[in-house]
Amino acid sequence: MKVALIRHLKVNLEKTPFFMSSAQFDKWNGDYDKAPIIKGDIDLSGIRFDKYYCSDMPRAIETAAHITDNFVISPELHEVPIFPFVKTKRIKLPFTIWRVFGRLAWLFHAKSQTEIKILSEERATKFLNKVLPNLKSNVAIITHGFFILGLAKHLKSLGFSGPRYKSFKNGEMTIYTLEE
Repeated sequence: MKVALIRHLKVNLEKTPFFMSSAQFDKWNGDYDKAPIIKGDIDLSGIRFDKYYCSDMPRAIETAAHITDNFVISPELHEVPIFPFVKTKRIKLPFTIWRVFGRLAWLFHAKSQTEIKILSEERATKFLNKVLPNLKSNVAIITHGFFILGLAKHLKSLGFSGPRYKSFKNGEMTIYTLEE
C-alpha cells in the first residue's frame, strides 16, 4: 500500500515584500490563502490511486481538480495557520523572520497562534486513523507543505517507509509505503 503526499501547486501571488509590519504579514497570509494556483505538471510516476483526498483550501482543491475529477475534500488536511508572533505598528521585519518566528510560536504553544503543535499533530493523526484502516489500495493526499511534515511523521510512526524530513516542493509527490 502506498500513500502519496502531494503539496499543492505553486500559487499565483505577487512577490513578497522583504520588510513588512505584522498587519502586512497577516494580510499577505490571507492573500496567499485565496490566491489561485499556477497550473503545472505533477508526476504521479505511473501509480494508480484509488482514492484522492485534499485540503479544503482553494489551492489544494484546484490542485486536486488538476489531477483528477474524483476527490474527497477534508478540512482535517487544512494548512497549519500562521499569525504574527507579535503585533507591530511601525516596526517592519523581514518576511522570513515573520515565518520562522511564527512557526516557533506554533512549536512553543504561544497564544499568538490559533493552532499549536499538539493540535496540528492530533489533526494529522485523526485524519490518518480515519483513512488508513479501511485502505486496501493506494491513496493520494493533496495538502500543504507544513502540514505534510506532520502527516509524514505519523506515517513513519505507523511503519511506513519513506523520507522522514525533507522540504516538500510545490507540485511534488512523496511516496510512503507499507509492506503487507
